[in-house]
Amino acid sequence: MDLAKEFQGLGADPLLCQAERILSQRKLRNLTIDPDLLGEPGWDILLLAYVAHRRGSSCTIAQVADELNASSALVTRWVSALTARNLLVSNQISFSISDLAECKISDLLEHNIREMAQAFRHAKPSP
Repeated sequence: MDLAKEFQGLGADPLLCQAERILSQRKLRNLTIDPDLLGEPGWDILLLAYVAHRRGSSCTIAQVADELNASSALVTRWVSALTARNLLVSNQISFSISDLAECKISDLLEHNIREMAQAFRHAKPSP
């Protein structure tokens, strides 16, 4: 079944909506707890590339560094590592998520949405 039809409250692109929620939660976590302790820049970069892809664009090192409040050197190292593992496609100007990573993250997000929906269906409201 089409995820957008099944979960109409999530908008036209539920996977984009879920990815944006995860990024928002991660930003809040980074404000609460030092990101040097719990940061996962590789995952954040993949999520940002995924969101950009769903919006029809790509990412630059400078944009992602600004978004993550990280150095360009850190983002460049991660982009290189993720590109070497075929999770990003990179050129000298920008980078984007690979088809492989887009498929894997889409599957993960869809599973996440369905799992949350099932949990909420079985939850009992508190008195």
